[in-house]
Amino acid sequence: MKRIISILIVTFFFLSTYSQNTLQGRIEDLRKQGIPYTTIKLLQVNDSSFVKGLVSDSLGYFQTTMPQEGKYILIANSLGYDSNVQIVETNKSSPIIVTLTSNSIALKDVVVRGSSITRKDTHLQIIPDKQIYKHTNNGYDLLYDLMIPNLQIDRQKGAVTTIGGTVTLYIDGRKVEYREVKGLKSKDILKVEYYDVPTGKYAGDYASINIITRPMTTGGYISVDGTQQLAYQEGDYNLAAKVAHGSTSFTIFGGYNRLHYDADKIEREEFFHFDNNEISRSYSSYEGVNKQNQEYVQLNILTKKKKYMLSEKLSLVRKECPIDQTDGVLFVNKAQTRTGQSSTNISSSLMPRLSLYGNFDITDKQYVELSLAGTYSRNKYSNMYQDDELNTSTKTTEDYYSANFYGKYGIIFPHKNSLSFHLGSVYMNTMSQYVGTYESWQHQWSSQNYVFVEYVQQFNKWRLRLKPGASALYYHTKDADAVSHYIPQLQSTIFWQPTKNQQVALDVLYSNSYPTSSSLNTAEQIIDNLRIKRGNENLRPMDFFQGAVNYNVQIGSRINIASVSNFSYQYHQYVEKYFEENGKLINTIDDHNYSRSMVELLSLSWKATDNLRLKIDGVYNHADVWGKFRTSFNSWRAYMNANYYCKDFAFRLWANTKGKEMMLPMIAVEKIPVNYGGSVNWNHKEWSIELGTVSPFHKNNEFIETLNVPVYNSQEHIISSTNRKFYIQAAYTFNFGKKTQKDWKNIDMNVNSAILKAK
Repeated sequence: MKRIISILIVTFFFLSTYSQNTLQGRIEDLRKQGIPYTTIKLLQVNDSSFVKGLVSDSLGYFQTTMPQEGKYILIANSLGYDSNVQIVETNKSSPIIVTLTSNSIALKDVVVRGSSITRKDTHLQIIPDKQIYKHTNNGYDLLYDLMIPNLQIDRQKGAVTTIGGTVTLYIDGRKVEYREVKGLKSKDILKVEYYDVPTGKYAGDYASINIITRPMTTGGYISVDGTQQLAYQEGDYNLAAKVAHGSTSFTIFGGYNRLHYDADKIEREEFFHFDNNEISRSYSSYEGVNKQNQEYVQLNILTKKKKYMLSEKLSLVRKECPIDQTDGVLFVNKAQTRTGQSSTNISSSLMPRLSLYGNFDITDKQYVELSLAGTYSRNKYSNMYQDDELNTSTKTTEDYYSANFYGKYGIIFPHKNSLSFHLGSVYMNTMSQYVGTYESWQHQWSSQNYVFVEYVQQFNKWRLRLKPGASALYYHTKDADAVSHYIPQLQSTIFWQPTKNQQVALDVLYSNSYPTSSSLNTAEQIIDNLRIKRGNENLRPMDFFQGAVNYNVQIGSRINIASVSNFSYQYHQYVEKYFEENGKLINTIDDHNYSRSMVELLSLSWKATDNLRLKIDGVYNHADVWGKFRTSFNSWRAYMNANYYCKDFAFRLWANTKGKEMMLPMIAVEKIPVNYGGSVNWNHKEWSIELGTVSPFHKNNEFIETLNVPVYNSQEHIISSTNRKFYIQAAYTFNFGKKTQKDWKNIDMNVNSAILKAK
């Protein structure tokens, strides 16, 4: 009788425990051995807010009850292992198994209170906190508010940069563009990975960000957003709709962008040092107009299974500049003559694009990644110039074809080492017809094929990465000899983690690149009555060496500091060349040059309180260019950001000091004025509204460009018509069925073109 009562009590206890939204499972290593006393943190899936914490028992088992039935984020941390983040669900019939990978570096992971920041091997893993989820609407704003050291994010221009280069963006391991990240809802982001020294599939990027999204469920949504400038006519409006069923989702995007403003005010002083003539002249624009329109549509089909992921994307982009006209007065000092001058550029492009992507897990330790993209562009461009003595007009029509293939096979070994093989090919074919004042038919094609082998090995506190390979460049233009270039390439990185909260990385790269298609031709465009722009079909590939030292440290739970030193050397540096021909100044591209640069950066990010976040960056830049002539350049600049959160409101302020930039291949130096701005954002449920401004008290924001070469000197003052901004932004999402992961606009808005343009 006692035995029957005991069985009933145990059964009742089990049933009551299961009915209380139970989570139960085991933390184990790769050998299926339990990991005792593992720290477990459980967060809400919708906003990553903390729910509860617990510790596994001496055999690695855990069990707890949750306040509600459903899915949660589980974060497991144990000394000597890499942390693991995964989605778990209550009341599962089988136990949850969480596998941790052994890590020979003790005390390696540093978890920061608030946003969960973990240094994992070669990258920084960040789980946004509740404040950031609450006060950001899209993926781009979320990246901005994370204030990652060594990253500079311009919310107005849509640029993510780091010291000396552009950061490549990924979503779930797939390369994406600015609009794709902006189209991703912040609440659908699970975590962010920042690779300051990229390895693996990200090797070759200057720096990389991979955004990991939450798993989708059945349902759908319709989302609209819009931004309207108030100081001038610019609007950006987007619509997205998605339906998901099981492992497959269908998403369609559409958008329209319109820009209409008075042309920039330009004041220019020029000096021409010809053999038999010295000419000085002044130019002043007095009116102008610029109109730009852009429309796009895209269809995404995504299938996610346990062993593979497939993505198909079809997009169509149309860009149009119906008029870009500037009228001014040209005064020739020696002749004391004043001439009216008008320059007009008109362009349009239509670009369909198909992209295919697949990721396949052959086994638990082997995988294959494949991508294929094809693009066709139909481009038209017209350049017209008129003054009292000269009237020119050239129209260009172009067909541009491109294809890109990438394949990777990888193996992960048991002792923190891995081996991967990379194979890729890029192909381009373009045909352009110039008619009018200048008539020509241009045809060029090129291909780049490359193969790499990457091996990563860890030794106690050290990690070594070797990536040797080779590339073959081939390009050919009409009426010119074909150019073939074969070169070995090498990228090597050494990581050292002296303590649990510090990392030092030394990165060395030797590689090459070939000239842009718009420079590699024999075409000409008339700029004015003394200047002609010309292509160069004989350009050679540029070889370059790059070395960088990165140092990162976390102080306490709220301060992150990054220091970067970067050095680069270029052989066959592309530089604009100026010379006299028949009384005209010819502006073309030359490769008989060398360049070197050094960049130093110090970045500090401080979470002062849960509501106040601060970030400051200081950058020093030095560059030398020599060959046909020599020039050097020094500059420093500071960047500051501050965010404050209060209930449903977020207040953001930012400022950049004045600075200078060397613009290659122009070899001109641009002086950049002080820039600043701020915004107030209100987020409530599915609504987001923001009011913002950029440089509101700068009536005339002036940029100065200076060019000094033996045959030509110029200084140009540009008063920007669009640098002063006042804008309003609104977004709303309607969900139907179960809430579904918001998708991203995987669309490349950059239109391919090889047309030589006067402007």
